[in-house]
Amino acid sequence: MMNLGGTVRLNRTGWLLLIGAVCLLLLINYVRSPDSATLHSNVGANSGVSVARLLRAAVEAARAGGHAVKAAAPGGGETHSKGKTAEGVEQPVTAADLESHCRMTAVLKAAFPALHLISEEQPKACPQSPLSLSDSTLDIDNFPELPEEYVVNDDVTVWIDPLDATKEFTEGFYDYVTTMVCVAIKGVPVIGAIYKPFTDEMSWTWLSTASSPNLKKFSNAVVEKSSKPTRVIVSISHQGKVKDFASSVFGSDHEIIAAAGAGYKVLELVHDKADVYMHKTLIKKWDICAGNAILDYFNGKMTTLKNATIDYSYTSSAKNVDGLLASMKNHNKYIEKIQNLNQ
Repeated sequence: MMNLGGTVRLNRTGWLLLIGAVCLLLLINYVRSPDSATLHSNVGANSGVSVARLLRAAVEAARAGGHAVKAAAPGGGETHSKGKTAEGVEQPVTAADLESHCRMTAVLKAAFPALHLISEEQPKACPQSPLSLSDSTLDIDNFPELPEEYVVNDDVTVWIDPLDATKEFTEGFYDYVTTMVCVAIKGVPVIGAIYKPFTDEMSWTWLSTASSPNLKKFSNAVVEKSSKPTRVIVSISHQGKVKDFASSVFGSDHEIIAAAGAGYKVLELVHDKADVYMHKTLIKKWDICAGNAILDYFNGKMTTLKNATIDYSYTSSAKNVDGLLASMKNHNKYIEKIQNLNQ
């Protein structure tokens, strides 16, 4: 009932309507807030995903997988072959590969259940794991405060390689072994995490935002070496005709470095221990996505041998069939040499 003297009185129904309206406004404001728990818990296929939290999950997943790999050494447990490469080299898969896969996916799925996740390994089942995203295994002292940025869940694809350089792992060449996680947004590699379990070295980048301290000191030391031969790093087990191809491209003024593991080879570029990483035949995207992200952070480049950008969206094929060229500098010069050779 209204009083014409200027005061307003509400009956019981009016008060209930007013309280309901206030609650509705508070709920709408909560849902729209960038700090909402909905954004951080990634509920639903189209909710916002924190990129900073994705980075932390990628780093923890790579480390969790690496711990499984190291614990399984030597040998890696039961081993069988996935078949042969185009060059006729056996591709082993070990119990360590599968255990690493299970631990890595457990961390990632606990943090972001609805992500598009693509792994090299596909075991029939993983045991139920209590692993989750926490601070327990992260090196907090070396993990900086990160800005908040949110992306649409359906734009995110995560590529994982639970054990890169499996063949060398079974043979005891542990320096080459890595576990890798890559986060691509709209097909572009944005986060790369490469972990060396046998030296406990974690290398990670978030495009244009931050990187692990161990990478900065090396990238800043890279200088032009015009008078020295081009150091071309190639795969030990997937060489194909890449050595002959490198000779055709670079002539006599080059040096071949044979190594295993795509993650290892990219880090050699960043550490200025090689100039070019070249691969002539098919290579899978879980092998190269994390390295691509790290190179992009330092203004390096990774393309196919035809100079095409590689698409890492979940709708693309996992196979990169046109070879690979990666470098920290002079990428266009190397591509021009290849193009001149093909004319």
